[in-house]
Parts: sequence; C-alpha cells; structure tokens
Amino acid sequence: MTPTRTFKLSKLTKGQAKMIRKASVCKRPAAVLSPKKTVAKVLGGDNFSEAEFSRLKRSLRRVNKIGRMSPKRAHIDPLAMQALLDAPGLMTVLNAMSLYRQDRVHSLGANPMHFGDLVHDKSWLDV
Repeated sequence: MTPTRTFKLSKLTKGQAKMIRKASVCKRPAAVLSPKKTVAKVLGGDNFSEAEFSRLKRSLRRVNKIGRMSPKRAHIDPLAMQALLDAPGLMTVLNAMSLYRQDRVHSLGANPMHFGDLVHDKSWLDV
C-alpha cells in the first residue's frame, strides 16, 4: 500500500499549488490532479527516515565530512555522528572511548592503521 494525501488546491498557497501542478505534468508525476483540477493526490514519503538522514547529512556537512571520507571509515563517521546526535555531549564520547580502552587493556601492539576498521578490529563492539 502506498500512502497518499489528498489536498484541495484552493486551501494551499499559490506557491504550493504551483509546485503541485508542476509535479503533476512531469515525466514521472509525483502528484495527480482531479479531472476538474481542484483536488490533488500526492504520494507520501517516509518522513521520519528522511528527516533522520537530513539531520545526519547536515551534521556531517558542518564538520566538512561530505565527500571527504575514506572508504575504510565511510561507515564509522555517520554512525558516530548519529550517536552524538541522539545523545549529545562529552559523556557519549567518553563512554565510547572507555568501552574501547576496557576491551583493549590487555592487548599489545595494536596496529594504528586498523583503528576503527571494522573488518580487522570489531571484537570490542560486542561489549
């Protein structure tokens, strides 16, 4: 089932009505107008996931990480940013470092090239 929303064009602002009319005549229309063009049916989106992705991308852009992440760390930075967005503050960072150090307390010779590389070093995530 695809969620849809029905709007009366008379209840919308001129800009909103213009946008819906424009969306209804493109090659892959996102809106469908009634035969009298007084009512529009618009496809709904998953607003929660779109908002989360937008919030995460905005935060990554703020620290200049969009398009600049190495492929080895491309999954870590967004996950770390998401954790900080969900629970902001220094304690979140300190708790993560504490978990990492507790797990690595008896290991010697950790390769700094593999820091944060979950392919080689992921056992500390099981804590």
